Amino acid sequence: MGLWGKTHGADPLIQTMAFGPQRPALAGLCCVIDLAEGRVTIRSMWTPKDHEPIDAPAKVPRVIAIAKFEIGMQVRHRKYGFRGVIFDVDPVFNNTEEWWESIPEDVRPKKEQPYYHLLAETPEPERSPYIAYVSEQNLIAEDGDEEPISHPDLDEFFIGQEEDGRFVPRAKAN
Repeated sequence: MGLWGKTHGADPLIQTMAFGPQRPALAGLCCVIDLAEGRVTIRSMWTPKDHEPIDAPAKVPRVIAIAKFEIGMQVRHRKYGFRGVIFDVDPVFNNTEEWWESIPEDVRPKKEQPYYHLLAETPEPERSPYIAYVSEQNLIAEDGDEEPISHPDLDEFFIGQEEDGRFVPRAKAN
């Protein structure tokens, strides 16, 4: 997610992240994330002077976004019906303006919300699995009664699946 991250004090669930060139829309931004209870809460976000890390807890914490869905969850697109497994989350829109403007204005979601990277499958068997980038407002959680999602890249991101249908993420270093 970022170029660097550090845990604050004795609380391993509070981390500071600095975004780098792999996330162009967020490059130079820093944030404090709270990973408690399986949710990602962005407690504060700022642009540090000269891109130097700042002791984030000294900032006044405020919630910018609370991700409704978790990595490993199976979800469905609210309008188009395709299904996917979440493998990454952006706190706000982080794609190109060209991509953004390609969405018809009458259905274009707002940028100031979490966006999810999905290993997606499609209901049409002739189409290949793909990676989708979807706003939170356009996702609904799968109820668990569906067949597990099938995607050739699942093993790259997950080690297996829980009884409730959630995929278990692989441990990865920053």
